[in-house]
Amino acid sequence: MLYFNKFSLVLTTFVNCVRFKSVMDWKNYKFQIALLLIILSSVLIVYKSFQQIPYVIAYQAFYHKDYNNSAKWFYRLLRRPGTLEEYIHYYLAESYFQLGSYDLAVAEYEKLSQKFPAGRFDLEIKKQRYFCYRGLYQLKKMSCAEILFIIKLFYNENKIVDALEAVNYLSLRLDITRAQLRETIYYRALCNLFLRNFETAKADLYRMLRWPGYNISSLFYLATLHRTIDEFYPAINYYQKVYRIAPGGSLADDALYWTGFCYENLRNYPAAHKYYLKLAAAYPYSNFADDCWWRVGIYYYRLGHYRTANYYFCSGFARQPGKDISAELAYFAAKSFRKLNNLPQREYYLKATAKYYFSAFYGKRAVEVLGSTENIKPIIVPTKKIKINSANFNFFVKNKLYRDAEKELLYIRQGIKPEQRVSIDPMVATLAFSAQKYNDCIKVMAPHLQKTWSNKEPAPASWWALSFPRGYWEIVLKYSSKYKVDPYFVLAVLREESLFNPEIVSSARAIGLMQIIPETGHNLFTVLHWRNFDRKKLFDPEINIQLGIIYLSRLLKEYKGNIYYTLCAYNAGPQALKKWTRHREQNDDIDEFIERIPFGETRMYVKRVMNTYLTYKMIYESGINPKYFKVN
Repeated sequence: MLYFNKFSLVLTTFVNCVRFKSVMDWKNYKFQIALLLIILSSVLIVYKSFQQIPYVIAYQAFYHKDYNNSAKWFYRLLRRPGTLEEYIHYYLAESYFQLGSYDLAVAEYEKLSQKFPAGRFDLEIKKQRYFCYRGLYQLKKMSCAEILFIIKLFYNENKIVDALEAVNYLSLRLDITRAQLRETIYYRALCNLFLRNFETAKADLYRMLRWPGYNISSLFYLATLHRTIDEFYPAINYYQKVYRIAPGGSLADDALYWTGFCYENLRNYPAAHKYYLKLAAAYPYSNFADDCWWRVGIYYYRLGHYRTANYYFCSGFARQPGKDISAELAYFAAKSFRKLNNLPQREYYLKATAKYYFSAFYGKRAVEVLGSTENIKPIIVPTKKIKINSANFNFFVKNKLYRDAEKELLYIRQGIKPEQRVSIDPMVATLAFSAQKYNDCIKVMAPHLQKTWSNKEPAPASWWALSFPRGYWEIVLKYSSKYKVDPYFVLAVLREESLFNPEIVSSARAIGLMQIIPETGHNLFTVLHWRNFDRKKLFDPEINIQLGIIYLSRLLKEYKGNIYYTLCAYNAGPQALKKWTRHREQNDDIDEFIERIPFGETRMYVKRVMNTYLTYKMIYESGINPKYFKVN
């Protein structure tokens, strides 16, 4: 199974030596040394193979959830761990944890952290120790600093419920210092704000106003809380306080932008434009500056003041040429030139949008409007192959242990400078894809692809496939063909809803890959005559994808195949879509309809999903550019 190719080579050499013994001089010391080396190398290869074969068996048992057998195998392997000792300890501890033997798991985690400080599984060990002590009701054995570190980890990983549980425990500890208590309450406020427990979050934020170092952030989050519940006047008051206290701070441009946003929602457009333009002038390199030009321009465009709108679109495009919003500025500059009957300028801006912002939704819309892909094809360069000199990594890849191979490569990646990681990240993403960790695949590769587009540089074809993977393809293909939905449309919804993470839960309680709300899931169970609905079933990838495809199919039938309407209803609900279509103007094209959607989240959602959908079609079906984008 393992090393047999090398062993057969050694064996063949030995047999040849015996075959030609008449020619060889057995008494010659050089021949004796060569023969001895052959025998020793064959023994070493056999020893290594018998050492590492059980690891593969134990690994397979672990990932098939046969934790009793995996624990037995990994425990036996500790007698001769070799280079895989760190992995053996970790999987043994994980097997004990899954079996509910928290005391044994903690002991193994402690051994692992002592033998390999700052090793491959450092963060996982800290999190799992917390869960073990929580299961044993012995969290007091962990220091306050350790638990606070765990809270930050959970919050950054979007595990808000776990973070809030740890926060509530830590805030009751008697040995907590004042600084730790303040930081704990800060995270409690953020967790409650995310979970929409507004009264609890408000009480903590008011409490934080008196603390030095937290007053500006607490003011900002108080304003965000009021804005979230549509209390715009208090939100404006707090945002203005943030800007007055720290006009040069990191939150100053945020405060100006959201002040204008609140005024816009109150339909006080002159005041909103005042703050938008103030931000664009004072903070030209802010991430909000480009959006300010866009918001002012689209306001005048909706009113039919196309010349004024054109001024703001062109001004924003000239000042923010490398931003994501530049595609929208350039595209609507072309539309406003069309309204003004300036056709040469319209064509110039459309070609610029298609050529330089092809990765954006409006870049692809520009291609559709132009009706030709000549001179706008992105250049694709071949992928550079690199060799990793790591015995563990090569062993994992050879035996298709892709999760461990990815972990080993990420450990190697830590010692590489960030600007040099572009050479190793495609391999990390490929291993994540092979291990069906599609969200990791996207997180690693999508920033590189976006950077190449921002810098107008060519990208390898594999980067596209890794940034837009066909996750859970067999399941998607099975049910999309059954319910007559385009599988790439389903993939686009999957990618933008959950980033292919089956365990994600949103603040609106939407669950899983297709972000199914439990009430919608229960209704679909009833329609399909399925029994025993349980929200936990929505975490199952196959059930979640099937329900999502059924819901998409029903919406597509209801809206006669209109994908834009379907996405609006999927995100905001059919009732909201009825209101928007009722007030839709007859001369609105689809771009203007999208920009008139009053919910900013739904408006961005429609553009993101449609952009992803067109990208999937482009890569795998080559609908736009067969020469460059066909990926096997």
